[in-house]
Parts: sequence; C-alpha cells; structure tokens
Amino acid sequence: VPDFTKEPLSLSGVVFTASAGSTRGDALASLTTTTARAFSPTDRMQAFLRVYQGGTAALAPVVLTTRIVDAENATVVNHPESLPAAAFARDRQADYFLRLPLSSLKPGEYWLSIEVAAGKRTAKRDLRFSVR
Repeated sequence: VPDFTKEPLSLSGVVFTASAGSTRGDALASLTTTTARAFSPTDRMQAFLRVYQGGTAALAPVVLTTRIVDAENATVVNHPESLPAAAFARDRQADYFLRLPLSSLKPGEYWLSIEVAAGKRTAKRDLRFSVR
C-alpha cells in the first residue's frame, strides 16, 4: 500500500465511475465504480482520482492537465485546470472528477492521461479506454 503522506506530490490510481460524490466526505461511498474500459457514447462516465500533497510543507496550488489521445496519436482533449491549495482537506488530499466526453468521441481506442504539477514536482496517471 503506497504511503501518500511521504511523497510531496502523488496521485491515487484512476477509477472509472458512473456517478460522482456530492461532497468530499462521501465521495468514495457514493461512487459506482466499474472495471469496464469500453463505453458507448451514451454512457455517463467519469474518471476519479485523489491528489495528495504529503510532507509538512505548506499546501500549494496544483495544475491538473487532462489529455485524451486517440489511436492516431491525435489529442482530442487537452484540458488544464487549477486546483487551489484550499481544495485540499486537512488530510492533504483532494478529490478530482473528470466527466469523459464520450458523446463527442468517435468509436475507437483512447488514452487518458492526467498529470499534476506543483512547482517542479509532477505526478501522472495513464489509462486506456475505448468507445464502441
């Protein structure tokens, strides 16, 4: 089991879910997760992960960059966004949800990449999925 409290910046694994948590406290309890990696354009799926800032240094804002790349290596989604330091709870973690834009993707294979950066520190998770 990873010790997220030691690394200055780290990510949990990515989970695909059919519903989002409404508040930080019940986010995991309200998820309907799936091991499926093939979806139809009408599915309403999200990717979920947690961002951790370990150690004892002051919490910092992070930049999350989400990319979805198709089978021809063309970027079809490139979405940077900021996660302010205030988004991190007392336990130094923040939940992140990304609605997958399945209705706008053509049938085929895709690569989801989520990268976070805080100063010179980075962490990244990648996951394949397909649209039927």
